[in-house]
Amino acid sequence: MSVPSAPPNKRPRVEEEKSSVVTRSDIWHPDGSVVLQVGLTQFRVHSSVLSMHSPIFKDMFEMSKPDSTDPGSMVDGCPVVQLYDDPKDVENVLRALYTQTLLLRPQLEFPFVAALIRLGRKYVMEELWEAGVNILTTEFPDTLAGYNARSVVQFRPIRIKWYPALQIDCLDLAKETRVLTVLPCLYYNLLAQIKVTALLSRGPR
Repeated sequence: MSVPSAPPNKRPRVEEEKSSVVTRSDIWHPDGSVVLQVGLTQFRVHSSVLSMHSPIFKDMFEMSKPDSTDPGSMVDGCPVVQLYDDPKDVENVLRALYTQTLLLRPQLEFPFVAALIRLGRKYVMEELWEAGVNILTTEFPDTLAGYNARSVVQFRPIRIKWYPALQIDCLDLAKETRVLTVLPCLYYNLLAQIKVTALLSRGPR
C-alpha cells in the first residue's frame, strides 16, 4: 500500500499574500488630496504642500489623471500617484516637510539626512537639499580652515548620530548624490583610521 502523500503546504502562499498587502503609513492626513504609493506603502498627503516645495511634484500632479477603469487608481476619493523610491526615504522627507522643527534637532539619524539629500536632489526640493548638504558639510568640512576648526584628533559627528559605519555610508551617499566637496575630508578621515601595518600587510593586487 502506498503511503498517501501529504497535503501541500499552503503557508508560503499565505505569507506571499501577506507580503503583497498595501499598508497605510502613519503619515495619513484625513484631509489630504493625494495618496503616494511607494512600493506597498501609502501616504495620504496634500498635493499643495508637495507642489510648494517641488516643481517636479507640481508638474506630476498637474499631469496625473486617475484611470476610471482601474479601482486602484483612487483611494478614499484621492488619486494614487506611484513613486519608485525607498519608502523610508519618502517617509523621512514627508516628516521633514510637515514638521520642519525636526531639522533643528541637535542630532539626526543618518537615514533622515540621506533622504533629505537624495530626494531633495531628485525632486528639486531646494530647502531640504540644502539642509541635508549643510549637515553633511558640518561633519566633513570642505575647507582646511573648517576642518581645523573642529580641532579633534578622532572624528566624532556633530549633527549626525554616530555609529561605526557612518563615514562609509556618508562616502557612498556623497558619491551617489554628487556632493563631491565633502569627499577629500571623508577620504582623509578614513585613511587616518587605517593602521600603517594593515596597509603593509596587504598582499599584491
